[in-house]
Amino acid sequence: MNLLFYSMYIKLKVVMPNGCTFLGYVLIYLQIDIFFNIFSLKRGDKRMALAKPIEKKLETYQFIAFAAALISTLGSLYFSEVLKYVPCELCWYQRIFMYPQVIIIAIAAAKKDYSNSLYTFVLSVIGGLIAFYHYLVQKVTFIGENSISCGIVPCNSAYINWLGFITIPFLALIGFTIIGVCSFLMMKQLKEGK
Repeated sequence: MNLLFYSMYIKLKVVMPNGCTFLGYVLIYLQIDIFFNIFSLKRGDKRMALAKPIEKKLETYQFIAFAAALISTLGSLYFSEVLKYVPCELCWYQRIFMYPQVIIIAIAAAKKDYSNSLYTFVLSVIGGLIAFYHYLVQKVTFIGENSISCGIVPCNSAYINWLGFITIPFLALIGFTIIGVCSFLMMKQLKEGK
């Protein structure tokens, strides 16, 4: 177990410079806790008997959320590993909130457990706020000039600028928004189904 935390410490030192390792530890701990809470649920735990139309809606929302998380994760890996765009610090924080959602939603879908919607909603809101701030840093001159230092790669530089407004943080914001809306609709549907 100590080897696992030591390797995470080394990774965090490389990934998140400028003394951001504490926040990195907290985020990794929370994601591991969420993962084990979802994974440890048995198929019948906390699962209510749902009518077929309600369950079909929940499956659809969960599939859309999974697709958005998977496409966002693969897109981010494409930009960094194939196109060799070095992610800035804010990009890393967005990844911290996006990548685990693929696993969380996949496990929940396999178990037909819809109670994960609270976890994915919270991760999406926090990640979406970071993506929105990052987008503002890139597009609003006043905020970009007065933002905090972002590390080796400046956060106000845009690798892509499709149609004059679509940047990587904008794409991340769309992904977080889709997952957040689907998670909210799942929570609402579950509350109404009780």
